[in-house]
Amino acid sequence: MGVGFPTSPSRFAPLRDARITRRWCVAALVMGWLPADVVRAARPEDAGGAIEQLSLEGLSTAGAVEWGPQDEPPVAIFTDYRCPYSRAMVAQLTELGVHVIEYPISLLGSRELANAVICAPDRVKAMRDVYTRVPIPAGKCDTSGLDRNEAFAASHGLTEVPVLVRTDGAVARGYLGNDQMVDWLNAAQP
Repeated sequence: MGVGFPTSPSRFAPLRDARITRRWCVAALVMGWLPADVVRAARPEDAGGAIEQLSLEGLSTAGAVEWGPQDEPPVAIFTDYRCPYSRAMVAQLTELGVHVIEYPISLLGSRELANAVICAPDRVKAMRDVYTRVPIPAGKCDTSGLDRNEAFAASHGLTEVPVLVRTDGAVARGYLGNDQMVDWLNAAQP
């Protein structure tokens, strides 16, 4: 039996009312409680506030999906396979041709999906299938890398997704629009 994505409506769109938290909005979109037309484009201040620094030292790729041009410095992204913001950010990073290391964490009950992706023979294809809601077969393998992702996220206060981390340690929390994403990527310090 495959692992599928819920069929509730949850296309990406940021918040209309700043009083509604991003986490609530994501959960509401995923659960189908909030119609997508109630939301609007995110502002930079909605996407995480102050810039942080985060070292990914010690975090392995055993629980990760890596794609993009390998000759470029990678950008790490913490995602949840049920999060429409994560889906949108992954699509943007793919379109921009960025070398990405994706660390799935289960904040919205997506551990079965993450297990299936990590155990798939082709992780990149499985990840893309999950984001496009194509059911993928449940696999059986060592998923301790996902446990380490979640422990790392919890120990560093990563309580929302997506979270981007550049090689210089700069962090961007939440969804970034295309222009914001390009500016953030270009601001990397050598």
